[in-house]
Amino acid sequence: MPTKSAGMVITDEQGRVLLILREDVRVWALPGGQVEDGETFEDAAVREAKEETGYDVTIDRFVGEYWRPRHPKGGDLLRLYRGHVISGDTSQHGWEAVDVRWFDPERLPRRLSPFAREHIVDALSHDHPVYKEQYLPWVWRLAGFVLLLRRRLRLRPPSH
Repeated sequence: MPTKSAGMVITDEQGRVLLILREDVRVWALPGGQVEDGETFEDAAVREAKEETGYDVTIDRFVGEYWRPRHPKGGDLLRLYRGHVISGDTSQHGWEAVDVRWFDPERLPRRLSPFAREHIVDALSHDHPVYKEQYLPWVWRLAGFVLLLRRRLRLRPPSH
């Protein structure tokens, strides 16, 4: 069964975008994650932003819906929102992020997650919701396979 996820493009008064440096793959990404049972997409976006950045945020608008058919478990439906910080600080960010920083949208980091640039452009340039199908570039699929393989090798019990 396809998964459901929610994400946020969080901006400040200067127009900067908040990104997290992911702990697992060490790329910069937008805050977001899986929608839990009984949770709305909006609630998941706000919760994930808090967990990953330390900030309490509010949603300003719905950016769009992204269908990713090649994700594991039969695909992933992502709903993306644009929002801003209302309180909190980065000292409270969770373990999933090793760093939280503001970036000028014209100077985003090179090591950016595969869809983040497109999501940021959509959030900053469209006033109406977008509906897109997204496919992970082959190099990212290969990197994901290598990461999964490394994790499985580390989790094997020692042989005697």
